[in-house]
Amino acid sequence: MQETVAEPEIAGTLAEILFHKGHFLIGRLDDGAAVKGNMFIPQIGLEYRFKGRWVGSRWGNTFVFSSYKRSYPKSLPAVRKYLEENAKWVGPEISGKITAAYGEESLAILKKDPERVATEISGITLERAKEISEMLKRMEEHEELEIALNSALGDALSPRIRHKVLELWGADAPAKVRENPYALIEAIEGIGFLTADKIAQKNGFKLDGYPRIKAGVLHTLTEAAWNSGHTLLPRNLLVLKAREILRINPELIEALLFQMSGEKAITFYGDALWLPEIHRDEETIAVKIKALEHHDVIS
Repeated sequence: MQETVAEPEIAGTLAEILFHKGHFLIGRLDDGAAVKGNMFIPQIGLEYRFKGRWVGSRWGNTFVFSSYKRSYPKSLPAVRKYLEENAKWVGPEISGKITAAYGEESLAILKKDPERVATEISGITLERAKEISEMLKRMEEHEELEIALNSALGDALSPRIRHKVLELWGADAPAKVRENPYALIEAIEGIGFLTADKIAQKNGFKLDGYPRIKAGVLHTLTEAAWNSGHTLLPRNLLVLKAREILRINPELIEALLFQMSGEKAITFYGDALWLPEIHRDEETIAVKIKALEHHDVIS
């Protein structure tokens, strides 16, 4: 039996953002280690635990992370640095007053009770205290969103693709994934039927349910078109090929083809089936060919 090798881990506080664009981060930790990978909203001063691998790069030895977890700083020096880096109007003097007054509860009080902070800490107006509170709440909401999305997706997608899902659907992403994981196939480039199916099974979708059968049929027609050049498939062949990936009774597949046609998800042509967009393209080409033939006859 082959032993599973644990993925290397490192941990530290994000001290510097060297590059961040399109959710791709190159950063440096407080111990000097360089890290790079996909991160939606990196924040200087937050503590991170990364999983990944070490590689050589222009930044020196760099830890390329495949996943990460973050947490708010706990030590008072780290809390002060976090506030100075991320909160408007907070410098060393104000951050010192805050941590001296509230200690390890500084961030929690700033988030929950800005009125108290504005009253008790000289140099912070209510407006500024509310700005800090909103910043902390946004970060907490985003963290909760990522946790909910990770719960819905499992380990099926890379961090880069997860960020694409978040970018497309925002706060609705976890609910949309749970409602119909197969919608990911058309919504996000790079997600195919097998990946969406893995997510669907994690979320309790039935193997013989309509959403799964529909996705399997569309996947079969798409594969036939783009990989084999078949713009349509005879119904019997379509059912047999769809059965290979769906692994269910072919009669269940055939019984739902007319429902799919009624929804205009597929198009019948005699006893064969098309993807609607390919059928439209074929009709357009046919019209243009006839027009050219008519022009040649007149000429």
